Amino acid sequence: MKKELKAVKILFTGALLSAFLFLVSGRNADAALRAGVSKVNITKDKPTGLVNDPLFARALVLDDGKNKAVVITTDLINIGLAELAEIRTRVQNELKIDGNNIMINASHNHWTNDQLAEDYVERIIKGVKEAQQKMVSVKVGGGTGVEKRITMNRRLLLANGKEWTIRRATPEPQDNMVKGIAEGFDPEIGILRIDRTDGKPLAVLFTFAGHNYTGVPNRGATAGFPGFASKTIEENLGSGTVALFMQEPPAMLHQSSIKT
Repeated sequence: MKKELKAVKILFTGALLSAFLFLVSGRNADAALRAGVSKVNITKDKPTGLVNDPLFARALVLDDGKNKAVVITTDLINIGLAELAEIRTRVQNELKIDGNNIMINASHNHWTNDQLAEDYVERIIKGVKEAQQKMVSVKVGGGTGVEKRITMNRRLLLANGKEWTIRRATPEPQDNMVKGIAEGFDPEIGILRIDRTDGKPLAVLFTFAGHNYTGVPNRGATAGFPGFASKTIEENLGSGTVALFMQEPPAMLHQSSIKT
């Protein structure tokens, strides 16, 4: 299991970095890397239900003077194929950024509660444009962290040797049928930090494997733990920092690997 998790981590890290590693390979050592970020509210302007905290889309644009890449993160459960294609096509046509260099990620949020703005695609595209307009010279660093307290492997080991996956919609086995919880989950947090050349933070892109379906006590629309984590990072670092959460496999693979 540990080997499998390591393989998935390597696969995901490669997918995550592919959006901007090309900026480093072969570029002039004297050329400055530039980046811009934005954060746009994609919640309905006039909510039709309780909203505990707003839904956001965040965008990061990177440029080495020759090529550009975009990372977009959203507080959504998924993004439809048509919407993905529209975002990539319009960014390519309107901003002249190759659609193959655009990575779009959903946090797999189960609690949008039909409070997503109908024009959210337009808002996301506007956010990418804003990020490109605000680009500054930057320096980049990476690291990792560990969080073991908020996630678990939800596969139960049964006394009969079989396994059972915990799901809210499925009746659970009786206590005397459960042997324990399966081992193996990924507690590592992948971190990419982008600072302005004066040292002030511009963006933090962080990854974590977690099923974003818990919600909040009042059962209102919420961005869930990824939204709370991003807000905490942004408030603590200040300087207009934008924190982009990227869901790890398997929740994000079917979104980020789509070809258009």
